[in-house]
Amino acid sequence: MGTSPPAILPDADNAVAHFNLGTLNSGRKNYPLALQDFDAALEGNPMDALAMFDRALVKLRMGDKMGADRDFDSAIALDPRCEERRARIVQ
Repeated sequence: MGTSPPAILPDADNAVAHFNLGTLNSGRKNYPLALQDFDAALEGNPMDALAMFDRALVKLRMGDKMGADRDFDSAIALDPRCEERRARIVQ
């Protein structure tokens, strides 16, 4: 009988894994956990505009409009293309 491979768990240095977990947890509407995941992703890569934008979406869904606005603004500062994405959501 074979053994299962070890679980692949992200660590603080694995921003991509944290981003992917944030996306997964957001899709499952587990917003508190998604927020933790995006926070960890941004700890590992603070210049990730997409992680910043997606964290803003999570904050918006959790009712934190001020926090979401700050993150949207930060995401746009990192990548101006986020402005168009924000406009589609806020309509």
